[in-house]
Amino acid sequence: MFLSRVTRQAILEKAFGFICACSQCVLPEPFIAISDALLERYRRIRDLWRDDIRDFAFDRRKALAQLQEAEDILFKEAKEGWKSELLEQRFYVHALWGQRASAVEAGKSARGWAEMMDGKKRAWKTDIARLADRPEAYEMWGLALRDNGGVLVSRCMLS
Repeated sequence: MFLSRVTRQAILEKAFGFICACSQCVLPEPFIAISDALLERYRRIRDLWRDDIRDFAFDRRKALAQLQEAEDILFKEAKEGWKSELLEQRFYVHALWGQRASAVEAGKSARGWAEMMDGKKRAWKTDIARLADRPEAYEMWGLALRDNGGVLVSRCMLS
């Protein structure tokens, strides 16, 4: 989904025997280069939270800024169907840092977005649906991330 145009077209040609001519694939070349760069940036941000959400959330402000950047990319690339995954990561960052109100808001947004995209029954089977109203269940995992008077607890405590 977040592959370059050349890669997407090669996969479709090999698997299905056609070259895609959707609105994204027929953009003029300068726009393709911009689109490909945005998708690459999104993949890099997504890989950070998928590798280890605790490492990603270690710098809360940076993590939230990167999640906002990723959300902006989804909007620019008309790929907002993936927004629930991003909102879920925002929930985890807030919950890890003990920001319950923000975690609940992000969790409910993620659940609502998932309901809209996948239907209520399927969305309510996800982890975020169960955690959205109870961030404290996830928050305990992040106790070592707490800011102690401006001094962040050592990373070695995260293991």
